[in-house]
Amino acid sequence: MYTPPPFKPDRAASLAFAEARGFGIACAWDGGKPIASALPFYLTYSADGTPQALFHVARHNPLVKLAGGSPWLLAVTGADAYVSPDWYVSPDQVPTWLYQAVHLTGPVRTLSDDELAVQIDALSAKFEDRLLPKKPWVSGKMTAARLETMKKAIVGLEMMVEEVEGSFKLNQHKSEIDFAAVGNTLALQAEAGARDIAAARGAPAGFRSDTTRNDDASRGRVMTKKKIGILGASGYTGADAVRLLARHPNAEITALTANTHAGKTMSEVFPHFFMLDLPKLVEWEKVDWTRLDAVFCGLPHGTTQEIIAAVLKANPRIKILDMSADFRLRNKDSYAQWYGHEHRALELQDEAVYGLTELYREEVTAARLVACPGCYPTAVLLALVPLAKAKLIDVDDIIIDAKSGVTGAGRGLKQNTLFSEAGEGLSLYSIGSHRHSAEIEQEIGAAAGSAVTVNFTPHLIPMARGEFCTSYVKLNGATPDDLRAELERAYANEPFVYVTKKDVLPQTQNVRGSNYVQIGVVADRIKNRAIVLSTLDNLVKGSAGQAIQNMNLMFGLPETTGLEQIALFP
Repeated sequence: MYTPPPFKPDRAASLAFAEARGFGIACAWDGGKPIASALPFYLTYSADGTPQALFHVARHNPLVKLAGGSPWLLAVTGADAYVSPDWYVSPDQVPTWLYQAVHLTGPVRTLSDDELAVQIDALSAKFEDRLLPKKPWVSGKMTAARLETMKKAIVGLEMMVEEVEGSFKLNQHKSEIDFAAVGNTLALQAEAGARDIAAARGAPAGFRSDTTRNDDASRGRVMTKKKIGILGASGYTGADAVRLLARHPNAEITALTANTHAGKTMSEVFPHFFMLDLPKLVEWEKVDWTRLDAVFCGLPHGTTQEIIAAVLKANPRIKILDMSADFRLRNKDSYAQWYGHEHRALELQDEAVYGLTELYREEVTAARLVACPGCYPTAVLLALVPLAKAKLIDVDDIIIDAKSGVTGAGRGLKQNTLFSEAGEGLSLYSIGSHRHSAEIEQEIGAAAGSAVTVNFTPHLIPMARGEFCTSYVKLNGATPDDLRAELERAYANEPFVYVTKKDVLPQTQNVRGSNYVQIGVVADRIKNRAIVLSTLDNLVKGSAGQAIQNMNLMFGLPETTGLEQIALFP
């Protein structure tokens, strides 16, 4: 007898699915009688993260008079998802796929006339991508008289989504044209096996990831590239974001900012981009943020908060991948203590999700603003958080010896990063006061369930990129083999985290230029202690690569997309 699949789509996956579909059946109840209409909508989020579904209807629609009453139901269906062969009735059964349905429920209010014009433009931008390169229609093109007439003809509505439910029903797989939708839905599932299959599938033959229809255009499926902007493109992290996104199949770089280099081409600032057709660098104030789907921020800490607030004000639906430190700390007092000034966008600090992908995958998927971790914290936390969570180590006795290539200090001119100063030598900096300590303590403390203080000492080593962290830990009755086993269990299904075998040591050259992390464990000569080793590329998994990994999740793409480069060696 057929056994239903054991997993259901989680809240984050359901919201991402509804946002991608953008079309559903709105249903309200009039004295016990259901009233329904098929409507396009777009999903956005309020400042506190509450989902909002926005749509408009003809003024004479019976739904209009029901706004402000009992909650409405918005039913969104479509897109196939994977069914494991283990769930078939028999081995020779015809492959079966699932049909996904998402129900959003909440109160609905009527928008004012001023809000309506903005909502109409947003709907136009979302649903007229198929007309590219023609720009979407905007209400500003209308005369004042026609705009007023339109406002009299339609009513804008906003649903505050209070409940999200996702479900599956059986449906036969129909065509390879659904291949991309299947992969996207797989990537959103909480089940690790489904995500693994999504990562392995890739795009089908004949399916293009740009705005051109494929061979089966009669099905009406179009897949568009996400339009990406990069703030601070003249820095090392911004440049590596360009390098990786330039070959991402679902991304198109359409805006690059660098106020000090405005007017220049990227190849003038970074000559290794000579073969790429990229937009010129401009001041950030001159970018039309309403035309972008996501923005990567590679600005120095302290300069990011107000700029990101301005970007989100211009386009509340845009996805933010912040590679600076400005939104990583959850506690506002902690931020002021470590960075020397009060946070200038506290409402966004509360909203931001800490973007260590392997630890916060579900939260990242549903987020609008992701604070990508620092390079040191990424290496340290991936190595230590599973051990702290499993109570295998004493979190009150952690010593971290960290070493980074010179790019970790940024591209600005500093005496200690000059070749004659940094070359052929090893130097320490920010001893006992490095700001990444706060991130490390925040996340290990969250895993352990108690406040934590670590001994963290960073070093500058004479190479361009790469990072190596050696963490000395005290064991809670465990053995080094127990630590390795726990790390192997934690990362068994992770595409980018690799735990080395016993007696095999991680090395920076094994991950250079890639999004991979190597972690190893060795026994200390001191009884009841172990040494945990971790290495990554500070510009890729430690910054731009992890940001792209998070972007993939936020857009419902397999998270490995555009990131499977093998390390550059020698």
